[in-house]
Amino acid sequence: MKWLDDNKIAYTMTDIKDDHPDEKMLREYHEKSGLPLRKLFNTSGQLYREMELSKKLPEMSEDDMFKLLASGGMFRFEKVMT
Repeated sequence: MKWLDDNKIAYTMTDIKDDHPDEKMLREYHEKSGLPLRKLFNTSGQLYREMELSKKLPEMSEDDMFKLLASGGMFRFEKVMT
């Protein structure tokens, strides 16, 4: 954020704990990030471990992964900038 502020680049901060991104927004975040989709999952979260997603994600389609991320509690980041 400091770099953006220093360079006078406008952004909007969203707290995704309170305002969960929908599937469309997650797809936009993913595209902008340039990261592999699996990197967007909160791998240290309780729900991730309970669902044994480390074993399931490699076999899941992108659509299924986005649906899972949009269901809440799976997204890695607490806040995002747009």
